Amino acid sequence: MYSVDETNYGYRLFFADRIPADEMQRWFEDSKKILGNQKHEFFSVLIDMRNIRPLDVEAKAIMEKGQVFYRENGMQRSAVIMNSNIVALQFVKIGKTTMIGQNERYIDANQYPDWEQRALRWLESGQEPF
Repeated sequence: MYSVDETNYGYRLFFADRIPADEMQRWFEDSKKILGNQKHEFFSVLIDMRNIRPLDVEAKAIMEKGQVFYRENGMQRSAVIMNSNIVALQFVKIGKTTMIGQNERYIDANQYPDWEQRALRWLESGQEPF
């Protein structure tokens, strides 16, 4: 399951459960339509992954393409909210591969109950969440 919602800072993405490659491809196609219809200089993205399961190889490859697409279309900062160490490790690695890692922050929702406020400070003003 996924959703993409426009916000005042950019976009809020939500991913949950197991996302097979065909569903991840739909997310990528939806993202291309949504970002393609907008004129952006820069935007930020909050990604809520508190309930996602680790991605399989095919879905991971599509996520990587999606991250590159967001970066190339103006994504300035991103905040990824997680509560699984396994998912966190997978997405840190993806962020390094897609070269968005330096502008992405990973926030453990179990450790920081105020994760949303921390994420928004980072996204809207560049204030480090920790």
